[in-house]
Amino acid sequence: MWSHLGAILANVLGYITGITWVLTWLPGFIIRGSASATDFDRRHATESMNFQLTMLLTAVAGTLLGVLTLFIGFLVIVPALIIIQIVGLVFTMQATVAASNLKEYRYPISILS
Repeated sequence: MWSHLGAILANVLGYITGITWVLTWLPGFIIRGSASATDFDRRHATESMNFQLTMLLTAVAGTLLGVLTLFIGFLVIVPALIIIQIVGLVFTMQATVAASNLKEYRYPISILS
């Protein structure tokens, strides 16, 4: 559960500081490598880490596309990235609830699996 909640907290701190949103995958990485983590914890941490890396790659690709189109592409990319972030937050909240109920959860969208 903390791998999902940690990603949400890193996102919130990222909007406040402008820096830590890049580290949303870090809680999953730390929990996955923990010696005291169970297999259930590792599965959820891996899912969280993969999804957050997918979201990060999407944001980086959108930013690069916007820059390569001489900032005209941002007219389409910024609203799309906002929608993607909202959907990502909903998926992360669903994963948090599933983990707190000791249920498995697979993110519907994840490049790395």
